[in-house]
Amino acid sequence: MKYILSILISLTASPVFADCVILLHGLARSSSSFLVMEKALEGIGYDTVNVDYPSKNGTIQKLTTETLPNAIKQCDAKDQMHFVTHSMGGILVRYHLTAYLSHLKI
Repeated sequence: MKYILSILISLTASPVFADCVILLHGLARSSSSFLVMEKALEGIGYDTVNVDYPSKNGTIQKLTTETLPNAIKQCDAKDQMHFVTHSMGGILVRYHLTAYLSHLKI
């Protein structure tokens, strides 16, 4: 079934501009958890960054500061950046955005 989904998605039109999608797995998982989604997104024209991080080794703050800046840097030249997360991956993104936004004078 997952291969059929990949084939169907790859047959759809590609976006005009290749946005970047950062994929972040959950606790006790690895980047291989998102391999099918990574290939499907690439098949429709997105650039992907499938991040592998040691989810069981470190605090949320430590994992975020060691993981997110590098992943974001790989997407910096793109018009838009998207995140696909599961479990702890979402927590890392929320932590990063909260820390980033707290430094802005809005």
